[in-house]
Amino acid sequence: MSGSGRRELASMAYAARQTLVTVERIVDKRLLDDETLAAGTLPGLYVTDIAIAEKGAWPYGLWGEYPTDQEEIARYAKAARSDDGFADYIGANKAEVMA
Repeated sequence: MSGSGRRELASMAYAARQTLVTVERIVDKRLLDDETLAAGTLPGLYVTDIAIAEKGAWPYGLWGEYPTDQEEIARYAKAARSDDGFADYIGANKAEVMA
């Protein structure tokens, strides 16, 4: 995410009554101490709750964690061309997640 996109998300969190955050994992270190991570760090003061969502960015990739799944994005793009295709895609993936 670009620096301006991060600032926009931070501004929304500052203005929100509640901010729910999803993360790949919780780490035991101060992200603000790392120059490369600090810009994307939201101070805990603004966070209401956290949920761990492993591979939560999928099918998009997450830098340093996993690549973009181009095949899945293409499958979604094809399905989303119609309401029925989109509903079938969501239904199939919901069943996959619930299993």
